[in-house]
Amino acid sequence: MDFSALNSAVLDVFGDDPQTSPVTIGGVPLQAIYDSRHFTDEEGEGGSSDLITTISVRTSSLPVITDETIIVVRGTLYRRWEMRSDGQGMTTIQLERME
Repeated sequence: MDFSALNSAVLDVFGDDPQTSPVTIGGVPLQAIYDSRHFTDEEGEGGSSDLITTISVRTSSLPVITDETIIVVRGTLYRRWEMRSDGQGMTTIQLERME
């Protein structure tokens, strides 16, 4: 089954506009869906949470990503923490903010 039309629709509705808020991976601009949220840490001390930041992009538009690749999202510099392809044409990249 081809999900390219669905992926395009999702990126058009939820993705950052590449003209006004570009995401770049290794200097390559692309359209992405940005998500950053806190998740409660059940194992840790009471009231603690982890901030998880991800972008979702078309797998076919991804350049080669190494541990040294700089990812810029909304003006903030990140590195790849973890990548997961959904097997249907989209890849989610968990980001680590560069200090």
